[in-house]
Amino acid sequence: MLALIAQASTYVSASLAWWQTLRRAGYPRSLRVLVPLGIAKLFTGQVVPSGGVSDAIPVTRALTRRGVSTAAAMAVLLVGLVSYFGAYLATVLSSLGILWLHHRANSALFIVVAIFIVIASRFLRACSG
Repeated sequence: MLALIAQASTYVSASLAWWQTLRRAGYPRSLRVLVPLGIAKLFTGQVVPSGGVSDAIPVTRALTRRGVSTAAAMAVLLVGLVSYFGAYLATVLSSLGILWLHHRANSALFIVVAIFIVIASRFLRACSG
């Protein structure tokens, strides 16, 4: 039951990020419209994993069919990508901290995490500027 709640929260969280972005862009849409898109996007992203890119076209088309401008639809996807990589960065750092506290982190793990931090930070910086 906890796993089901956690999985459902990912769909709702993605939809809430989109809802906020669309509202600020002047294209308010209900969560009733956005949650099914969130389910489709996250399902597609897991079936064809590509760092959040494989599902961009169907979501953009679905939003534009619902009257959202292409620019606003792209902003929604950008917010989604930043959230995606930001969440992974937070998870990696939290996991590293837990492993370090339990004396399970080694130098190879620190190197891999450092590389990931550099890549994720550059991506997040590129998206924000």
